[in-house]
Parts: sequence; structure tokens; C-alpha cells
Amino acid sequence: MNKLDITKEMLYIKNPRRVIRSALNFHGKPNFVSSRVGDGFIYVLSGGCRYDFDDGVTLCANAGDILYLADRAKYRMLLSSEIYEVIYVDFIFESEALRQSACFTTDPAMGAEALFKKLHRVYTSTEIESRANVLSFIYSIYAT
Repeated sequence: MNKLDITKEMLYIKNPRRVIRSALNFHGKPNFVSSRVGDGFIYVLSGGCRYDFDDGVTLCANAGDILYLADRAKYRMLLSSEIYEVIYVDFIFESEALRQSACFTTDPAMGAEALFKKLHRVYTSTEIESRANVLSFIYSIYAT
């Protein structure tokens, strides 16, 4: 079954759900995700992780990369470093089409890390006006 490549079509983001900064510690065993709920962009702050998807695709995400995880994706994660630190944003694309997860290596000059850090800061702010900007940050990440 063909899956939609999100870089070939601009999709409408209808619902940002959460923005989290997180770190996982290496313990030698994979983490399994049986079916992801919603789409997500992950920015890797440090470390690395291999994602093995049930459709046979393998993606390796390392510091500086942006990973797109598709809604309903099933995968296992195996850390390739002692600590894997990320900022991730969960959201929902309007399209019901199955989408292909992907990993994008970013140019540091593009400012992806600063964009994700600002998104996290705005999302965790108590100011109502700041929360309204979350969607625009997600579109900026999508355009990167």
C-alpha cells in the first residue's frame, strides 16, 4: 500500500495536541509503539535512536535531525546512545490518508533547534496569547 509523502503535499494541521521535552536513557531493550495516535515532529537534541517500522522501513535519527512520525505508525525504538533527548510536538493532520514516517537532516543555519525550543517555551507559557501561536510554529517546522 502506498503511503503519502508529506513533503509532496502540503497538509492542513487541524489540532496541535502537546509539546514535550523528554530524555530516554539507554537500557539495552527496544521500546515498542503498537499504534501511534496522531502525527508528530521530533527534534533530536542529543543522542540517537533507530526506529524500525512494521512496514520494513528503518530510520535512524541523530542529534540535529527532525523525525516525522505518522499517525497509526507501528514501530520499535532502539537507542544508539546513553541518552536520547528530544523535543516533540504531537498534532493531527486533517488528511485520513496513510502517511510515510520520515527523517530529515537539518542544516544548523536553518535554526530548527531554536524553533523547537521556542515552540516548547510558548506551549508551556501560561499566557493565552502565546498558546495561540503554537500552530504557526508547527507550520514553520513543517515548512523546514
